[in-house]
Amino acid sequence: MGDIERLLNKIVELKKGIDAIFVSELGRGLLLECSSTKQGRESQLIQKLMGADGSGGPAFAEIGVFGALQRGMDAFGKETGHGNLKFTVLQFGEMGNDETKGTVVVYTYHLEDMSLIIGFVNTRRDEDKFANLVFRCEQYVNDVWKLVEKEYKKSYKED
Repeated sequence: MGDIERLLNKIVELKKGIDAIFVSELGRGLLLECSSTKQGRESQLIQKLMGADGSGGPAFAEIGVFGALQRGMDAFGKETGHGNLKFTVLQFGEMGNDETKGTVVVYTYHLEDMSLIIGFVNTRRDEDKFANLVFRCEQYVNDVWKLVEKEYKKSYKED
């Protein structure tokens, strides 16, 4: 287990509304890193995210759509003077049903010629408050990014 996975597991094990964390490379739609702890609140979520071979389950088949979203929002930000897209909050559930089934907070980053995302996954529970989730993501994302940047910048230069 590497440093990134250890940090992701530590954050999930705090049980503060973050049930899984993943890092994905958008260009190829690959899962690069994922929390793997079974001590979180939703251990079956890990299998769904990682897939059988660890490179990303069916949930990652269309993850590349974030690349288009990021490019579009970066263009919007440039035109309006707001800068690049920092993060996106996605809430999942059934239309017409007020119960949200889950939330994913996705941060976008650029490294050399790679676009990366860091995703924090929440499987909604009554005690989880939306503002707390965003606060927690903001609290931890920089630590995760520092490790990801260090590891993948090194890997990128070795290729």
